[in-house]
Amino acid sequence: KNKIEVYKLALYHNRMYCVSSVGFIVISSEGKIIARLNLSNGFSTSKIFDFKISDSLLWICHAKGVQCFNVDLLFHKMEKPSVKLASILVNDEEMSPGESELSFDHRKLKFAFTVTSPTLKYKETITFSYKLLGYDNNWISTPFEENRITYNALSPGEYTFVVKAINNGIESDEVRYRFRIEKPFYSTFWFISLMIFVFLFVVYVFYKKQLRVQQ
Repeated sequence: KNKIEVYKLALYHNRMYCVSSVGFIVISSEGKIIARLNLSNGFSTSKIFDFKISDSLLWICHAKGVQCFNVDLLFHKMEKPSVKLASILVNDEEMSPGESELSFDHRKLKFAFTVTSPTLKYKETITFSYKLLGYDNNWISTPFEENRITYNALSPGEYTFVVKAINNGIESDEVRYRFRIEKPFYSTFWFISLMIFVFLFVVYVFYKKQLRVQQ
C-alpha cells in the first residue's frame, strides 16, 4: 500500500481530520479513510494552509480562499463505481473488448488493456486495481488517469485479466478477459514426439546398416 504523509491532524468525534499528501481526508478510529474532500463535494484544490472544526463546521483555508463544510455531510453514502474495458491492443492491433476466451498464436505476445469508469464526479478518488492470472496473482493499483495496462512480452499459456474500480473503499464488480497464447508448433507435444520418433528411426537405420557392413 502507498504511504500517506499527514501534515496536520485534529481529533473530532472519534475521527481524525487530516491535511495529508493526498489532500484533506477523514480517518476512522480503525485507520480507514472514510471521507475526503475533492471536486465531488465542491473542493477544488489540494493546497491547504490550515483548518479548524467548530460546532460541526469545518473551516479550511487554502490557496483559493476559505471554505466551510458541514462535517456531517462529508459522510454521505458513496456510489458503487463501475469499470469496463475500453480497448484491447494485441501487438498494437485493436481487438473487440466483448470477445473473451480468444486464442492467439505464439507471435502475439504484447497485450495492452485500457480501462475506464464512466464518471467525472469521482475522478480524484477512483483507482483501478488489476491482476493478470497466469502471470501475477497479486493485485496492482493505479490512479484513474493511468488507465493503460501493458504487458510487453507474455509467454505462451492461459491468462485471465481481472480489473475493478475502487472509490473510497467501495469496490465495483470485477471485469474479466480470458485469452490463450498458443505454443509454437515446434514446442508442442506431437511435434516433439515426432522428432523423437524420427531420431530413433534414423539411429535404428544407421545401426542396421553398420551391422550389415560388419557382417
